[in-house]
Amino acid sequence: MRWSLAGVDGPGGVKVYTEADDAEDALLFDSADSLPDQYEVLVGEQGDTRWEFSAEGAYQVIFAAEATGLDGAKLSAGTVYTVLVGDDAIAQAAENGEVPVPEEPAVEGVPSAEATPEARALTAPVESARKAVSTASAATAVSDVASTTKVLDEGHVDLAARVIDGKLQIHVKDGTVSGRTTWREPSSVVLHVKPAARNTLPDGEDFAFLGKGGDPVWLLDQVQQEGLLWPGWSTDNIAAGAAEGGVKFSLTGVEGPGAYALYTYDAVSGANVLFNSKDGVPDAFDVAANTHAHGGWAFTEEGTYRLTFRMSGKLTDGAAVSDTETVAFVVGDGGPSGMKPGDGSGSGSPSDSGDTSPDSGSGAGAGSGGDSSSGDGTSDSDGSMASTGAGNAALLGGTAAALAALGAGFVITTRRRRDRTAGRNPA
Repeated sequence: MRWSLAGVDGPGGVKVYTEADDAEDALLFDSADSLPDQYEVLVGEQGDTRWEFSAEGAYQVIFAAEATGLDGAKLSAGTVYTVLVGDDAIAQAAENGEVPVPEEPAVEGVPSAEATPEARALTAPVESARKAVSTASAATAVSDVASTTKVLDEGHVDLAARVIDGKLQIHVKDGTVSGRTTWREPSSVVLHVKPAARNTLPDGEDFAFLGKGGDPVWLLDQVQQEGLLWPGWSTDNIAAGAAEGGVKFSLTGVEGPGAYALYTYDAVSGANVLFNSKDGVPDAFDVAANTHAHGGWAFTEEGTYRLTFRMSGKLTDGAAVSDTETVAFVVGDGGPSGMKPGDGSGSGSPSDSGDTSPDSGSGAGAGSGGDSSSGDGTSDSDGSMASTGAGNAALLGGTAAALAALGAGFVITTRRRRDRTAGRNPA
């Protein structure tokens, strides 16, 4: 099996080593060099790895696996793991309701009431997270959502389902600024698909749902591309116990000069089309609980699009809940200057006095322009989804686009005391 590190999104670098008892650990993956890194794993092989992170914070670590079946079929899969490094990252994620609070781990052979100082130190991050959740539950989450107009054109964003005050809501999770998560009302956001997203459809049947070979298409790929938006969707921000299962994600309306489609791709099955306005809407698919996924967002013409999405589900008491939001996209050279967000009517939209200049995702104040200091939807934490990129823009159907829908994984890391790493430089 070919195991690849396809991308890292976070405040620092990541290195992965094999752990060998009788030899120096071997470096398998290094996010500082050109991705993807690849490692061959033999059938039946098993081993331990050691991960090093160069900074504390929250990381999205993307892996892909490829193999050839006994029948000669090409197999592939992809996943993205959320890794929280350090006490502050764990507490911040728990406070935001982004991850479940882990149970306090038992220390083998030591009753909890008699735990040693070393054992208590190991469980301290869990206690910090638990306290953070308790504190956060005393305050309303509604005030953390920004409603000032904002243009985003680079970095990681998600259409996220959240349950707030007993209501299901769709919010834009803006992670375009390293170390900061900003929650935004979809009706306040303009997403710019820059000219660099222009690609050409390949020949063949895989992408015939978008057009014929040689036709232009503006693509935000399912693998992050440097300098472009990387939009996804998620249910992993629904607090544990707030909902029953996942949500149904629907596209209910499209206004624009061309067609819009959302799909995932892998080398075996080709394109799995989730939304496609070319053959009519509504379209819908189910998103499981605790999911964070990315796909290809494709537009067939330049211009302004207004996409209306609906998420629906059930609370744990059985009550049916839903939210419908319209998100504005500007595709290509036209530029988003002065464009109204949302459905364009101005009804329920933020004031036009907000920041309508593109947000490059870098520089002082990026990602927070126009937001007030109170209730601006911003939470500072070391390492919420940096805009790191995953190489040059990929052609449709290429190996960089060969990840399936990214299933959510969740890992909590704490500082681990290991004498064998003493004196070794961090990643």
